[in-house]
Amino acid sequence: MTENLINTNDIAALVALDEEALQERFCWIDWRSEEREVVEGFSEYMTAEDALTCADEDDARTVVWRGEAHAIPLTGTGSDRYVMIHSVAEIVKDRYTVWGDADSIGGSDTHGFLILSNAVSDALIAQHPAWVAQHLRRLDPGMDEFNGIRVPWLGHERHNPDFARDRAALQDQQTELKRMVAEALDAGVKKKPFWKFW
Repeated sequence: MTENLINTNDIAALVALDEEALQERFCWIDWRSEEREVVEGFSEYMTAEDALTCADEDDARTVVWRGEAHAIPLTGTGSDRYVMIHSVAEIVKDRYTVWGDADSIGGSDTHGFLILSNAVSDALIAQHPAWVAQHLRRLDPGMDEFNGIRVPWLGHERHNPDFARDRAALQDQQTELKRMVAEALDAGVKKKPFWKFW
């Protein structure tokens, strides 16, 4: 835990990093990551007493923070990465801010996150507002940035009462896209190149 904790004394070094070194400072969550990876990855940016844990080693449905257990409203779908990200952000919001990497969120299948204490976040915004605007992005509460739909999260379980319908429509779109790609690939295999006449 705490191996990536950033203090106010680290701000000048953080903003001086080149792009590659800055990317290494983020916690990276892939759309296929397990919810436990969110909990463990985010905890690396917190003090030891603030580190999050999963109550059950095999199930991330209950997250413990500062001795209090929180039931995460996981959906059993591919949207659970963001259910967990938003839930963790909600749990720690009085002490930490979860920032997104402005370049990866919304355009990649792996998203970067920087978890900073609220004091560090406030100082970073005050001292380097242009840097923050260029590199960081506040989370859009309840948005599954991998799938583009609204999700429930801790304390906001009814955030999107149409989640099941939206998720089903997304699944239908993905199934249709896979069918179209397979059909196009199959047609390409069967079709001879234009320069072959025999």
